[in-house]
Amino acid sequence: MRLAIKLALAATIVFGTLTFHDSKAEAVANRVSYYDYAQVWRAAVRFLRIDEGHKIVESNLKAGYVVFDYKSGGTTYTGFLELIRLVDRSGRKSVRMVVRIRKRAKYTELGLLYRLELKLRKELGPYRRPPPKRAPIVVPAPKPAKKKNTIKTYKFKK
Repeated sequence: MRLAIKLALAATIVFGTLTFHDSKAEAVANRVSYYDYAQVWRAAVRFLRIDEGHKIVESNLKAGYVVFDYKSGGTTYTGFLELIRLVDRSGRKSVRMVVRIRKRAKYTELGLLYRLELKLRKELGPYRRPPPKRAPIVVPAPKPAKKKNTIKTYKFKK
């Protein structure tokens, strides 16, 4: 009896998951760039509009996003490019580039980001790597001066 209940419960969970699971594919791909934010913004807009030929629907420099129409195989998909200002652990400014294209596989977004990175390197040159972290300089504390014994000790002869 318990086995039948467990099987019925498992079948309900599996059936419910398959029935109510959203089957639309929506992936997110992101990369970090160490170029200046304004340089990345200008290059990204040019890349989407001129190099890739996508129609830019909306863009906002201050908020850091671009909405564009991605055409593939006669179908148009809505795509988003977000640019997020960051400061890494070494205190150097960077930009996270996030691409989302609705109803497309993640490799589509990764390919778009890869081509954008190639454009950035081609136009702006290689970015400088952060300097290696140096170990802090430790200055040893001065040794305390030896105190002279002020108490005289006498040795008595027997």
